Amino acid sequence: MGATGQDRTEAEKTFKLNWGDRGAVNWIESPPPAPKKPGEHTPIAEALEASEEHRRGHSIYRRLLAEFHPDKNPDAIYSAGDVTRVIVELWKACS
Repeated sequence: MGATGQDRTEAEKTFKLNWGDRGAVNWIESPPPAPKKPGEHTPIAEALEASEEHRRGHSIYRRLLAEFHPDKNPDAIYSAGDVTRVIVELWKACS
């Protein structure tokens, strides 16, 4: 469902005329971003390629995220020592 208008007021009026009162409505004020062109990198990919430290840090970050993500171990409880180990490991990878 959608509605357009010259401004938000006109779009709201058109929406209510066409669809009635539907409860909460998520208004999107602009078009979605254009699709990426083939071969175009995202900003994070460009930053990772520019620096060896970023590449090492990102790979460690991804591994740690997979290890500690609550979906993988929903009942896990981590000690301060576990957290400190992870922070130091990530810091060393980036320096």
